[in-house]
Amino acid sequence: MAKQIEDCQPEYYEDPTWGLEGMARVRERTWLPLATNMCVTNFDHVAAAVAMNAVDIILSDVYYWEGIRGVKALSAICDCFRWGFSMHSGVELGVTLAAMLHAAASCPNMTYDADAHYHHLMDDVIVGGKMKYEQGSIAVPTGPGLGVELDEDRMAKYEELFRRKGDYFARYMQDDRQPDWFPINPAF
Repeated sequence: MAKQIEDCQPEYYEDPTWGLEGMARVRERTWLPLATNMCVTNFDHVAAAVAMNAVDIILSDVYYWEGIRGVKALSAICDCFRWGFSMHSGVELGVTLAAMLHAAASCPNMTYDADAHYHHLMDDVIVGGKMKYEQGSIAVPTGPGLGVELDEDRMAKYEELFRRKGDYFARYMQDDRQPDWFPINPAF
């Protein structure tokens, strides 16, 4: 597949296969930069990724990488190995997005656009509702802490929705056509 899309010159090819071994095999067959947020998800994975020459870009995450401080540490590691650096989205609400924005703003080597699914949300649990995009970006929130405040009424509304509907991520990962199937994700 990589050969078929090379002429399109994508910025990177994200997780075309499972695991570092698969990524290293793809690396041998294409010049496309390989990005991951699935097979290098913690500091223990870095040495193997370097040894196997398996990736070119790490897509960080404030969850996997131990918060803002961990993302900053990862940023420095990426600099050392001349890896590209960015951030992926895990369908976060405003509190996590605020943490992501603060982390990204503190990492000057984040030269790739950060991924976001935030625009798919209908509402948010922070005061004022969803943060606004301006010219394709969301400004780093200012103010105490992460610069956002929880809206207690919205929290109650979505807590009730959770009670009625259950976990969004679990529902997102299910396939009603295959009730016995469940995803096997080596990153988790």
